[in-house]
This record gives sequence, structure tokens and C-alpha cells, in this order.
Amino acid sequence: MFYRKEATLFAFIGVISLAILVYGYQSSANLGAITVHVPYANTAVFWNNEEVRLTTATDQEVVVGRVAPGEQSVLVYKEGYYPWEKTLYMREGEKADIFPFLVRENPGQHEVDPAIFANVIPPNGKKVSASGAIAVDNANGKIYAIRLTDDKSTLFCGYEHETETCYETVVVLDIQQTINNVDFYPDRDDVILFSTKDGLYAIEIDGRGTRNFQPIYEGSTDGFLVDKRTSSIYVKNGQSSFQVLP
Repeated sequence: MFYRKEATLFAFIGVISLAILVYGYQSSANLGAITVHVPYANTAVFWNNEEVRLTTATDQEVVVGRVAPGEQSVLVYKEGYYPWEKTLYMREGEKADIFPFLVRENPGQHEVDPAIFANVIPPNGKKVSASGAIAVDNANGKIYAIRLTDDKSTLFCGYEHETETCYETVVVLDIQQTINNVDFYPDRDDVILFSTKDGLYAIEIDGRGTRNFQPIYEGSTDGFLVDKRTSSIYVKNGQSSFQVLP
């Protein structure tokens, strides 16, 4: 009788252990990961209000693992720069990539020869990114991002009721005021520069959560240009021109 009870007990423990093992495996399979592509060193990455990493190099990837389905918040902060924050709604087992852009709170600037504009503001029209994958255009106070390839980027594709939906054109901004001109942020396909009479600004195309929007130059602005060769940004203000160092 004793041996029978002992065998029954061992069998029960075995069943429980197997159930825990299977449940743990299934639970892990439901967890995802977020990879944060951080452009600068000495930048803190927070996940759901807890710091997970301080970067030590430029262009560093910070991986947040074991991410449960549901709403997740990532904050990226570097001293002297505007904070960048993104809220994601993660599906089971999803692996997401996010690409923060950081702008100085007090960007440097210095005056340059106005001849750099050749007395003409770049035409206000469609611009194509360096990769050729995305175009940006504006009309009637709206800024549009246009997909030029079949790549299912999260900039244009997302899930609605568990069904993936992709769009050819995304409205990035609707401010219902005159936009002088638009272009891409230097060395980025996913961040747009635009100017109004009040300044020069950067906004990301990624519409997951709230789009991050940062000022580059605040003041009267007639337009701007981006020198792709040097990744420089120039702003025209009346008879004066400035190089801005965001």
C-alpha cells in the first residue's frame, strides 16, 4: 500500500511538472521583443518607465526581451536633447523595431553666405529618399509619405483586427497652414523636415502611437535646403541664411 501511494505521488508530481513545463513554453512563445536602434552613446532607454540600458556607442541596438502582448511604452533620453517616446501595441510573439531620432534642445547655428540658396528656395514639391523607397510631398497644409516599393515596412503597414493592411500613402501631418517646403532629415528615410513661416521642424513617419515632432529652428523662415553630400541643413530667413546643427 505504501509503495502504491508513493508511486501515485510521484506520478502526480510528474504530471504537475510536465504541465508547468508546457505552460512555461507556451507562455514564452507568446512573448515578443522590441529592438531600439539608438543613434548616440550615453543615451538612456526606458521600458514601461524602467531604465533598461545606457548606451555606450553610437548606432547601438538595445533589445528589450520577454515583452508581453498589449501596450508597451519606450522612452529614449539623452541629456541636452528632446526626449523621444513611442507607445506600441504588441501582438503575441511580435518582434518590433523602432528608430528614435534625437534633436538638441538648443541646436547650434551659424550664419552662412546666402548665395548657398542661389537666391532661390528649393521648389516645394515631391522629394525622394536616398534609398528610393519613400517619397514625401505636401499640399494644402498636409504632408504625405508615399511608398515606392513593395516592402512591408511598419511605416506603411500595420495590423487591423489581426489582418495586415498596407497603404500606398500616409498622411503624416495636417496643420492647415502654408508649408514652405519639405525634405528628408539627413541620413534618414523615416523622418521628414518641413518649414512654415514660424520655423523648421522634424516629424517621423512612423505612426505607431504618437508621432514624435521636434523643432529644429524656431523663427521666421522662408524655407530650407538639405545638402545631401555633407548632411547639412540650411535655413533662409529674409536676407540671412544659417546652417543649423540639430
